[in-house]
Amino acid sequence: GLIGEDVTANIRTIHSIPNNLPAGAPRILEVRGEVIMRNATFNRLNEQASKAGQKLLKNPRNSAAGALRQLDSKLCAKRNLDFFAYSVAEGGEELGSTHFEQMSALKSLGIPVNDLTQVLSRHELSSFVEKIASMRDSLGYCIDGLVFKADSIKEQILLGKHSRAPRYAIAYKLPAEERPTELIGCDFTVGALGAITPVARLKPVFVGGVTVSNATLHNMDHIEKHGFKIGDTLMISRRGDVIPAAEYVISSPESAVPIVMPSSCPVCSAPVVKEEGYKTHRCTGGASCPAQSVRIMQRFVSRKLFDVDGCGDGLIQKLYDAGMAKTVVDLFHITEEQVASLEGEGKVSADNFVKGIRAAKQTELHKFLASLCIRELGRSDSKSLCEHFNYDLNAILNASRSELMDVKGFAEVMAVSAFNGFRDSAILETINGLINAGVTWTVNRVPVDSSELPLSGQTCVLTGTFTGYAREDLKIKLEALGCKMTGSISKNTDVLYAGSGAGSKLEKAHKLGVRVVGEEELFQILGL
Repeated sequence: GLIGEDVTANIRTIHSIPNNLPAGAPRILEVRGEVIMRNATFNRLNEQASKAGQKLLKNPRNSAAGALRQLDSKLCAKRNLDFFAYSVAEGGEELGSTHFEQMSALKSLGIPVNDLTQVLSRHELSSFVEKIASMRDSLGYCIDGLVFKADSIKEQILLGKHSRAPRYAIAYKLPAEERPTELIGCDFTVGALGAITPVARLKPVFVGGVTVSNATLHNMDHIEKHGFKIGDTLMISRRGDVIPAAEYVISSPESAVPIVMPSSCPVCSAPVVKEEGYKTHRCTGGASCPAQSVRIMQRFVSRKLFDVDGCGDGLIQKLYDAGMAKTVVDLFHITEEQVASLEGEGKVSADNFVKGIRAAKQTELHKFLASLCIRELGRSDSKSLCEHFNYDLNAILNASRSELMDVKGFAEVMAVSAFNGFRDSAILETINGLINAGVTWTVNRVPVDSSELPLSGQTCVLTGTFTGYAREDLKIKLEALGCKMTGSISKNTDVLYAGSGAGSKLEKAHKLGVRVVGEEELFQILGL
């Protein structure tokens, strides 16, 4: 949620979104919503593709997302996308004190809002769900559920948010479309950390807009719970209209064959074990298992970690098969000539790979730690680790179990896993290898005791525009000095930092007697 892609040019091709707002609109207005492709558009594009002998689009959701990421906005325009607003992030206080008032105000400004948006009492929720479910197939666009929100903006602020979702809203998922098909086999895949996952091989079935031939069966406990056997007829869905899932057994012939977890890894033949307290079976081959090595490298270059442009899963597999890369460290020593020599690759792709690897050398410490594939240690936990130890790698590597237990969100299992991981010779070799290859990271060091920060304890708000700086950048700088930044003025606000064009927030600050600081003084505080 911190770094995204600039899709402004593509958004401008969506005709339902106005390029200009009428008089009376807030001077600064940030609207959030969802881009969609209507079913009629999807069907028309596939008819055209079929006549031209081109590849068909899979479903409206993926087609809309893919269109937004087109580098050429003319291609995006051909997809005829649409938009529904669902919240106001900035300027909402000028539009109303409730969510519904704000959505109604957006409509009056010419911004599309779903016509089915309405205010309900708690007693009306069930009947509304039934109503929408009955209309689902006739809406003209795909939905997988509804979102219920607290209407009062004041209550939304009081309820706050979790790290991944707001507390003031809850999603209700409608039942996914289901279709029957036969389970004709079961394959076992190996993940980056050795997890063995059973995957159902299905007689291809068209469900939720796509043809499904595989579906994860999660683990052996899941298989036993549902009684899945090879030869059974199963009910298949696409949960959230995305993920293929085997729901339940419809019928099971006498000839059905039980699914059995292999005793050895299907890739490297190392013993497969199931640790006490875990549902997952794992390959014990570690880095010597080709499947684990490839998945570790594919995970490493993924967007959420080192984000290596020009390096997808297929290229990683080719590099491994050719003996050019067996570890993530090897990736930083591959030459353009080596990549160009691979089948299906050329000078352009080789140049893109080398540029991507070079750019990836500058990363962030929490991503660096998450890329090491230590069990239980993902990106968010790695970030907590960095913040706790003041972004000091040596302090993290040398931390005791009890010190790791003090990290926010760490329980005993996670602390022990991190402690053991940072003492694993292979992981330490990877850390040294990456550093020697030139991998560095930005150090976001702050005093461990936040009370030492110069603006500690202050609740502040930013409004208006500032010369040469985006508000988000200034917000980050103020937070680094100890400020608690909020989006609205209240009696609890200590300071309003007001740039040019400040509107209702400035008026409210004066009414409440909140201290107002202008651009010049703010820049002095920040040393700009």
